[in-house]
Amino acid sequence: MGNLLSFIYSLLVLSRQNNRLMKLLFIHIPRTGGRSITENEVKVKNAGHVFAKDIKDIKDYFSFTIVRNPYDRFMSSYYFHLVGYKGKREISQEIHKYKNFRHFVENFHTFKYKDDIQFTPQYKFTENANITSICKFEDIEFEWEWICLILKIPDKKLPHINNSKHFPWQIEYNNEMRKTVYKLYEKDFDLFNY
Repeated sequence: MGNLLSFIYSLLVLSRQNNRLMKLLFIHIPRTGGRSITENEVKVKNAGHVFAKDIKDIKDYFSFTIVRNPYDRFMSSYYFHLVGYKGKREISQEIHKYKNFRHFVENFHTFKYKDDIQFTPQYKFTENANITSICKFEDIEFEWEWICLILKIPDKKLPHINNSKHFPWQIEYNNEMRKTVYKLYEKDFDLFNY
């Protein structure tokens, strides 16, 4: 919730600075609800799946991103590709070689596409950059209400787009799986307080 309060404060300050129009820039980390942000009525410049440090004019924007619990994000990436995401069929085909999610986690080190952007640690999108605010996926509906309020947008429900279907991560993971994924995303857990 601390990130949320800093996000709200940043929006308030920037919206009142010199009474000028605020330019919003969204850094889209895969599997964090980004399509819900970019496919709505708010005018947000979508930087796409890029590392913030590579955006030359980032200081000209109110920049923000969304991070997600690494256990949940990793599982979401798996199930997203399991159903056959049309943009990356080769990943979907490779994932089908694993018996189930548990087998995938246990053998992730052998996964041909483990370096794909879908599985890139989230900190890599945010490191060495001056991002105005880092929001949490788990608070996104509440944060969206505040964004609408501050930007004087009629309160609209944030659409849930591109979601993967699965049980909550707490049910899917056993202790060994948690240890494996924690090692993969240890820096995300630490930096983003998960």
